[in-house]
Amino acid sequence: MRSQAPSLRRGGCLAAANLRRRPPALSLGDYEAELGTAPPRILRRTWPAERIWYLLYTSGTTGRPKGVIYNHRMAMANYVNIGTAVDIASTDTTACFLPIFHTAGINLHALPTLMAGGRVIVLGSVDAEALVDLLEQRRLSTVFAVPTVYQSLLDHPRFAAAPLGAVRHWGCGGAPLPDALVNRYRALGVRVCNGMGMTETGPTAFLGAPDDAWERVGSVGKPQLLCSVRIVDEAGRDVADGEVGDLLFGGPGVTPGYWRNEEATWEALTPTAGCAPAISPGAMRTASIISRVGGRRCSFPAAKMSIRPKSKMCSAPTPPFPKRP
Repeated sequence: MRSQAPSLRRGGCLAAANLRRRPPALSLGDYEAELGTAPPRILRRTWPAERIWYLLYTSGTTGRPKGVIYNHRMAMANYVNIGTAVDIASTDTTACFLPIFHTAGINLHALPTLMAGGRVIVLGSVDAEALVDLLEQRRLSTVFAVPTVYQSLLDHPRFAAAPLGAVRHWGCGGAPLPDALVNRYRALGVRVCNGMGMTETGPTAFLGAPDDAWERVGSVGKPQLLCSVRIVDEAGRDVADGEVGDLLFGGPGVTPGYWRNEEATWEALTPTAGCAPAISPGAMRTASIISRVGGRRCSFPAAKMSIRPKSKMCSAPTPPFPKRP
């Protein structure tokens, strides 16, 4: 092993140097041609659920970046949550233009679409012109964007005339969706489905249904299939209507913790207040204050959102909660 160490170090230096070089640019046509001639490769045959896949750093409300652990189980849970809500299929095409160091860039909807066998068109940046081109060519089955991107599309001179009905599902998250945007898209016949989640929840937690997009403006919809949610007080008890509490998330989409940050993990995860009786301990607790009004209307400090009640809570278990030393 010692005799091999110098060569490994040299190889690592060369690899690092190559990362500094800008890779050659490929047009979409060139990429398709390269992909068509590439031989099939099997990189791995098993995907252990608890094995760490990647880290996503988020500052949340603290301003101090923390590495959110993503494992294969979380990716599968998000695939189920967003896939069943949006009906993602192998025939779908979506565009990836949000930063992939954010959870939305990877997981809404790029990775779930790839897992379903669909196609992802990767854009170099948020580019309204490129998105409108794809819409005019009827190449997109689904669109996920943040409110500022939806505003930039409305500002584009060709957007309103594009065949918007070719897109099966329009999703929005990352920030509250203004009522004015909802109404402007309604005038175009587009139902933008508002949602809410966190990096720590995989991220898909809430998502509004298309049928509710115009009738329940401001709603973030229901907890999705493998996500369970409660509004609780400091003791982890469900709050009554009109009282203020925190959101408590449970399910297989919740992160097992923060990378090499036990203190932050213990502050965010609670070992005693699962989201439903059938869910094992280990739920993600938010620092956001939310009030419950009539079991439906919920108020955040910066915006009002509506969370629709779910008739049946999810019973999928969260990972075992780590033992504190």
